[in-house]
Amino acid sequence: MTNYCMLSGKMLQEDEAWLPVSNRAFLYGDGLFESIYFDGQLPHQIELHYQRLLDGMNALNMQIPEHFSGEYLSEQICRLAVRNKIFSPSRVRIQVFREANGFYTPDSDFVAYLIQIKTLSAGIRELNTKGLQVEIFPGSTKPMNSWSGVKSVNATLFVQAGIWKRNFGYDDCLILNQAGRLCEAVSSNVFVVKAGKIYTPALSEACLPGIMRHRVIQSANQAGFEVLESEFEPEFLHEADEIFLSNAISAVKWVGSYRKYRYFNTIGAAISKLVLSNSHKF
Repeated sequence: MTNYCMLSGKMLQEDEAWLPVSNRAFLYGDGLFESIYFDGQLPHQIELHYQRLLDGMNALNMQIPEHFSGEYLSEQICRLAVRNKIFSPSRVRIQVFREANGFYTPDSDFVAYLIQIKTLSAGIRELNTKGLQVEIFPGSTKPMNSWSGVKSVNATLFVQAGIWKRNFGYDDCLILNQAGRLCEAVSSNVFVVKAGKIYTPALSEACLPGIMRHRVIQSANQAGFEVLESEFEPEFLHEADEIFLSNAISAVKWVGSYRKYRYFNTIGAAISKLVLSNSHKF
């Protein structure tokens, strides 16, 4: 079956969508991306994804096309889904890269974009029945700077963390920031429950401003849970009652163990139901 993608508004077969060897995303990691959940009819939280894309493009000094809008991106995604005959839950990836010549210094800030869509495995958003086993990634830490919140295509830290967890048999691993405090997981935000309160690293701690993170905080607050965005050392995990992870594609997943510590899944399960109960609204 032929798969189609969208390259700067043009529908192309994926095996024909060649990018030049001078592409700056390939040469310098000069680009960013968004992963969006498509329910078979519409992309979820498109305006929030669009705003995060704009924020990232501004942070990277990219020129934003005049026609870019949440509505425009939604239309392009739906067109692409129909062309690929996809009417089931899928992952959409929008990648934006600077379309310019030059070495480290580009000769312009114009951008191009690529949209791809792939179907997801059944039940990917269902809460896991077995808790994840996690460990802290020992290889490196995440810098705390102006680009910490950008979903850059320069993802060396996360690729290496993914390889490490695979090689050592963990389901996921937690990444620390340069101050040695808890930041995020390989592709998720982190939430820790202690004495009925929900804690998550503040955005100032270098974690990504996750779209599902926003939804979890919003849903938890509406349900009467206290959510604290703060900073905390890895030792805080020793005192936790629960840990759960969130991202836009798989929603909420609960952690069952970290080293010798074991965790419950009570508030995490409740949050999972809350964020999915009105999924057509986000």
